[in-house]
Amino acid sequence: ADRFHVIMDMKTPGLIGPTAPAYGLCLMQVNYPHPFEEEV
Repeated sequence: ADRFHVIMDMKTPGLIGPTAPAYGLCLMQVNYPHPFEEEV
């Protein structure tokens, strides 16, 4: 496994390094694959 998977499997986020706070982030758009675009 590569380093990313090893760190994720350890479930210790502090090993990855500092993260940016989520201040000011918002969801602007969601793109679904083709089967979800069909009208019901």
